[in-house]
Amino acid sequence: MKNLLSLCFLLLAAFTLNPAGAQEKQSIFDVSNTSLFSNDDEFLKVDEAFSFNFYQKNNLLEVSFDIAPEYYLYRHQFKFKGKNTRFTPVLLPDGIDHEDEFFGVQKIFTENLAFTVNLENVTSDASIKITYQGCAEKGLCYPPTSKIIELSKFIAGESITNTSALATPNTDVNQQTKGGEVQKSEQHQLSDMLKQDSLLLTLVAFFVGGLLLSFTPCVFPMYPILTGIIVGQGEGLTTKKAFTLSFFYVQGMAITYTL
Repeated sequence: MKNLLSLCFLLLAAFTLNPAGAQEKQSIFDVSNTSLFSNDDEFLKVDEAFSFNFYQKNNLLEVSFDIAPEYYLYRHQFKFKGKNTRFTPVLLPDGIDHEDEFFGVQKIFTENLAFTVNLENVTSDASIKITYQGCAEKGLCYPPTSKIIELSKFIAGESITNTSALATPNTDVNQQTKGGEVQKSEQHQLSDMLKQDSLLLTLVAFFVGGLLLSFTPCVFPMYPILTGIIVGQGEGLTTKKAFTLSFFYVQGMAITYTL
């Protein structure tokens, strides 16, 4: 018994006099430095990884990206789409080569990126949508992201006669007439009708439109319900009453679409 107590005392003294060994034992169970609980593997949000900035001066739109360390943007993933404006093809910097496991060798941008978009005849409600995609070097790729820039109105000093150089596959613009005037979209035509025509004519036009919409395929599932209501009236249902029920149903749908 005495020998057992002596052995326990010696072991306790050894651990007490050797703090380095105790510290080494403690580090085995210290999870504060493991990657499971550290923040090293957390990824930035897309707007933090690729900080987007722009500035417009007349017909020039300056666009820039501040790219966080260990993140990059794909050059081939940039797309541009205009609304109520035209622009010349955007010239991006060359970028650097990057071996991608999915796309092979690709051009990418790191640290920062800046380019200029040359605008032509920016009309009211004009905007340009810029789509891009980037990845983190640790293996995460973000889905394509789009930014819509509302543009300030700008009309060039002289009319544009050669529009072929301004048309790009990703450019969504209104067609131009021979007189140089831009054709109005359906939305603008309806807006002009509301401003210029009388209130009664506008209500009649929208009522007729709502009446036509009540016969579109998306409303067809309602017809069996209406038929069931009419048939459910029994033998006492007259033709006049059936017509009245159908009439008010159609008018209700028309009024709903009119509003």
